[in-house]
Amino acid sequence: LSLIEKVRSARARGCKKALATSLWQTEILDGFDVYGDMRLNVCNAQSASAHRAAGVRYIIASPELNLPRARCCDGAIAYGRLPLMTMQKCAIRDITGQKGGACRYCDAHRFTPLTDRTGAKFILTREAPHRNVLYNSVPVWMLDLADEYFRYALGAHFIFTDESAGTVDEIIAAAKLKKQPRGKFKRI
Repeated sequence: LSLIEKVRSARARGCKKALATSLWQTEILDGFDVYGDMRLNVCNAQSASAHRAAGVRYIIASPELNLPRARCCDGAIAYGRLPLMTMQKCAIRDITGQKGGACRYCDAHRFTPLTDRTGAKFILTREAPHRNVLYNSVPVWMLDLADEYFRYALGAHFIFTDESAGTVDEIIAAAKLKKQPRGKFKRI
């Protein structure tokens, strides 16, 4: 199915909200409540205003912004592995040694580990046929600043990738308690 056919199918099934990762997507998401992903890279009030004029209802700030600067948006990343790179090439196919023909590896494996020279484990996932996203090896944790999220009226957004259900529950519970969960984390 083409992207436009997928959008029509989602609308026909009752979907009302959509996450846009690029401004051009707002044109095909007419009729949806459009939420702007951090990959829109909104970094200031002028950019936020232009996105809102294009129909984006809610904007997640670029992770490059500190919380005071993110207040031009509606939310900011509070937890998760940040996407580092999107590749329009099937790196998973190369890593796993798949040759020619149909590749069924991604049907059975949601995440492919990629280890760098220091031993850090990054995860690679398929976003679309022959498009992969590489995520950071260590998730960010920003909810020790929960009071600042409240002060700037920012929603706290979580990016869950390869966490188990138990880990997701632990992270949500820690966020409610304003406590850092177990594990290694980075700051934005």
